[in-house]
Amino acid sequence: MGRLFWKFFLLIALAQIGVVVAIGAVVWARDRANRDATVQLEVGPAAEFVVASAEATLRHGGSAALQSLLASRNRPVIYAVDDANHEILNRRVPRYLSVQAAHMAMNNPSSLAVRRVPVANNHFYLLFVPAMHRTGSRIGQSPVRAFVPESPPLPIAPTIGLLLGSLLCAALLARYVSKPIHDLRIAFDNAARGDLSLRIGSRMTQRTDELANLGRDFDRMATQLQALLDNQRRLLHHVSHELRSPLARLQIAAGLARYHPDTVATSLDRIDRECARLDTLVGEILTLSKFEAGVVEPLTEQVDLTKLVTDIVMDARFEARTANHTIVLANDDHVVVAGRSELLHRAIENVIRNALKYSLPGTRICVSMAIELAADGTRYVRLTVDDAGNGVSEAELTTIFLPFSRGAASTPIQGHGLGLTIAKHVIEAHGGSIRAMNLPSGLRVEMDLPAISHV
Repeated sequence: MGRLFWKFFLLIALAQIGVVVAIGAVVWARDRANRDATVQLEVGPAAEFVVASAEATLRHGGSAALQSLLASRNRPVIYAVDDANHEILNRRVPRYLSVQAAHMAMNNPSSLAVRRVPVANNHFYLLFVPAMHRTGSRIGQSPVRAFVPESPPLPIAPTIGLLLGSLLCAALLARYVSKPIHDLRIAFDNAARGDLSLRIGSRMTQRTDELANLGRDFDRMATQLQALLDNQRRLLHHVSHELRSPLARLQIAAGLARYHPDTVATSLDRIDRECARLDTLVGEILTLSKFEAGVVEPLTEQVDLTKLVTDIVMDARFEARTANHTIVLANDDHVVVAGRSELLHRAIENVIRNALKYSLPGTRICVSMAIELAADGTRYVRLTVDDAGNGVSEAELTTIFLPFSRGAASTPIQGHGLGLTIAKHVIEAHGGSIRAMNLPSGLRVEMDLPAISHV
């Protein structure tokens, strides 16, 4: 057990023990006070007789003789209390009774049931008899007398039982609190060493408190960190692979320019192209890193999506002439969305340019916009881009949105495999979604964005 367990255990145990002892002491003291309050003085002839005999013994034999007399008697009980309120046989005398006897001796000196007997050195003893409880008796028989106990016994057995029960409850409660914290500590220690595979939520399935919520939050955090680290490793692997080819071509071009002066112009052109490719790759990696790190400025600008898509299609038509492509735009609504125009421009342009790359020469690319109604009654715009390529396998419909993923049949196509990844991050950052599906003659990419207004 850890230190936290013992801290909880000792704190709870001490609190419970204190409560048990306090309750036991209060109950015992109240019981004794109640018993003391019920004891009265005996003032009958029997009391007068035994008090007279005790007085005679004290006057003629002294305190030693009185001690011997009182010690030899069982019934009736005779108390002898001196002026210092000390009983001659060190017996406990109910305070209420001693006060009552002193009051009677002072206010009723003629009473024979209470005697105030002086001794040497101006001291005295107060002699009196406590009243006896009369239990039930039959007619014609003498009453049976029983003395009230001088002091109620301490409730030792119940007190010990309560203390043991309190210790057990304290141990169970301390373990209930400290065990999940101990599990969390182990999980955090493993995470600090780079091991994010440990999950502790399954160990707290029977709990519904804040510690169980903390365990589930840790599992979610560990899962996200694991995915982030995996993405970072995969990104570094792909970046190193993507950089290796242009850097190798740069080295070759520099070597040709150095050792073959007649190829300087061609080598410089090659160096320019490779530098442009590296610049594009670095820009896409930086953009992707910002989205994965959540570093995105507020998306509060009102963007005319209809005009934005129209401009992108017009630019794409200019590029499409080289492969004899036709781009068709179908748009019946004027749509405004919230976001940032440059980010949306880049995302939609990446999807359309991707369709241009993978469409067969001389085919048609269809871009359409339509307002749809969600299940909760909100309106959104669906932007669809259909190409006329070979499509992808069903397994690659989701992986094409991963960084540096080009699809199994896309090796000859130039690019870094980041366009759809950036588009996915941009669309999702704007509260939308993106997905891909195969068509009989190509691939369709659908992008949904919340619409502010439309005409």
